[in-house]
Parts: sequence; structure tokens; C-alpha cells
Amino acid sequence: MWHFAALALSLLTADSTVLKGTVLSLGSGHPLAGVTVSRPGRAPVTTDSAGHFAIPGPAARLHLTWNGVSGTGVIPAGAEDQSLLVVIDTGAADLSPTIEHEDWHLAGHWGMPGFFGRARQGYGTFFTRDALVRSGFTNLKDLLSSLGIHHGCLRDGGGCGAVIYYRNVPTLVSIYVDGAFQNTEQADDRSLGDVTGIEYYPLPNPPRPALASPREWIVKTDYLEQLPLQEFTVVLWTRDFYQRLAER
Repeated sequence: MWHFAALALSLLTADSTVLKGTVLSLGSGHPLAGVTVSRPGRAPVTTDSAGHFAIPGPAARLHLTWNGVSGTGVIPAGAEDQSLLVVIDTGAADLSPTIEHEDWHLAGHWGMPGFFGRARQGYGTFFTRDALVRSGFTNLKDLLSSLGIHHGCLRDGGGCGAVIYYRNVPTLVSIYVDGAFQNTEQADDRSLGDVTGIEYYPLPNPPRPALASPREWIVKTDYLEQLPLQEFTVVLWTRDFYQRLAER
């Protein structure tokens, strides 16, 4: 009798699991309405005007369809009781969904799923892929110039590259591509054709109080957990990096 009760409780718990989340566009970060979300053995659901969905779980994968294009993403372990953030590449032949916990970007990780969450924190300047297309910038140097960053050299001979004047002193700007520090003077001279997002952190402008000190927040979000991100940092994410996330 005890075994039967335990089995019934187990089935009830499994049946009561609901996977909830929000679907965003990789290009804009905007919620997408009308995306069909499905999993084996359950009827599909459709995202509402805020991109939200709720589908009975648990499940290992979710299949998504939007405007006739489909893709399947892997649900991370332990997601049954957490909201999901689903990002789909609406500009590709396959939606290439990435699925993460909604607070994934606050757990010391970088990448495009967390890109939009960091943008919502109100600290830094963010350029989505759609914004880059609208801006007309095709080279990183041109975009940096709009931020007051130009190619130059330090006065003491300490190096050349992307430079910003802070309190009338030339300061090198650190550039990361897909989480890797670019240790070259020509890091600011690259095409933006494959870039899906850019973020720029101009310390010492403080973030919102909830983020504590700017430096603490930036160090915590160093993707490679190697060099802590310093003042005046530009981070680029490419489609290749996003594709690796989608395929993992």
C-alpha cells in the first residue's frame, strides 16, 4: 500500500510540472508572439503577446516553430521549477533555440541568452543585431567612434589600439570576442557582419544600486573566469558563438 501511494505521489508530481518561459528574438531581444512550443506527448502551445508560454512537463527538449521555420533546443537540468529564457534566431534557416534558466546571465556566465538580461539591468550600452543593421555601421571602428573611442596610442608607449580619453588621459579599451580577450592592437578593426550583439561598459558610470559596485558585477560575469573585465570594455558576440550554444 505504501509503495502504491509513493508511486501515485510521484506521478502526480511529474504531471503537475509546468515548464514556463519567454521566447525572444536573437536579432532584437523582443518577445515573440505566435511561436508554437511543443514537447513529445503533449499538445503544443502558442506564446502570447509577451512571448510567454507554459507547457506541462517535464521534458528534455522543446520544439519551436515560427513563421514556418522550426528548431529544437535542449532544456538545461533543474529547469522544472524555474522560468526559462528561450532565444531563437529568426534570421536563420533553423531557429537554433538556446534555452537557459531565466537568471542564467547572473550566475557568472556570458553569451547571447544573458545579453538581453544584462541589457535590462540598466548598465552599459547594448547593440542588438537589428540595431547594428539600422545604424549602418559595418566596421567596429566606426561604431566605437560613435562612443568616443578612437584608434590611438598611450602617451607612455604602453600600447596602441582602441583608446578613450578619461579625464584627459588616453586609456586603452579592452575588446572581447565570444568571451576571449583580443590581445592585438588591431582588435578594433573588424567587420560586424557576423556579430549578433555588442555590449560596452564605460566605467566609472555606476549601475543601479541593486548591482552593488560596478567592478564586483563585471568580475562576476567574466565568461572565461580568467581576466577580470576592466574599465572601458567592449564585448562582441558572433553568430558562431550562438550556434555553438544552440548545438551543445
